[in-house]
This record gives sequence, C-alpha cells and structure tokens, in this order.
Amino acid sequence: MIKSKFDVSGVLRAWIVVLAFMLSALLPIVSAVVHTYIIIPEATAMDFVARWDCDCPGWETKFVLYLKNPDDTWTQIQEFTSKCSDGETGMKDFEEAFTYDVISVGQNYTFGLSAKNADNESGKTEVTIYIPYPVPEVPQSFQVEVQ
Repeated sequence: MIKSKFDVSGVLRAWIVVLAFMLSALLPIVSAVVHTYIIIPEATAMDFVARWDCDCPGWETKFVLYLKNPDDTWTQIQEFTSKCSDGETGMKDFEEAFTYDVISVGQNYTFGLSAKNADNESGKTEVTIYIPYPVPEVPQSFQVEVQ
C-alpha cells in the first residue's frame, strides 16, 4: 500500500470532527450576540405623544415639531393641527400624537417644538429622549413648555 504524505491519522480526523461539531454548535450563539449587541437594528416607525402648554397671545399661533440632526441642524417633522386662535388668550394645554418612521432604536433623539405665527417663528424648546431597545409597546411621551 502506498501512503500519501497527505494522509491524516485517525486521531487527527477525530479531533477535526469534534472541532467542527463544536464550531457548528457555537455559530448560533455567536450570531445571536452579534445581531443583538453589535448590529444596529433597522429603523422602525414609532408612535409618540407630545404634550405642551402655551400662553396664547391673542393671535393665531401654530406649533411646529422638528428633529435635531447629528450636525445640529433641524428637520421639520410636521406642523401640528393644534393652535391658538385669533382672540384666544391665556394658558392652554395641547396634546398631539404623531408617528415618526425613521427611528433607529437604542439611541437618543432631540425633538424641538416652536410656536409660529404669520410673521415669525419662536426659538425651539428642546427635549431629548432615549428610544430603548427593544421597542416599548406604549407610545413614548414627552412634555415641554413653549414661552
């Protein structure tokens, strides 16, 4: 019988089989850890509830919601339907639900709310919230005071 220099002994074959079995058993565990802790989950739509109060000045005032970008610029998300009407004065409570659909969970987001009339827009009142991972089942809520 001619032996090749590439023959592998029976003991070495057994170790290769055991090692392959152990690696195949560890693969799902490593994959789960990488998926959970290292790979950032995909963006998802989230429901929010914004509550604020405002001292209505007597002229029409609308409210605009923004999201702060990483470069400290602002992106308008939406103009709320709630507003102070002409002739309306005094403190008024507001509440608006909204959905924002490009949220990556597991990080902070800064929202800004500003009051806007026909002539100009106020500065933004900021609130930073943390979107947890996994995503909670109840809407996230935040409250600010617009002056």
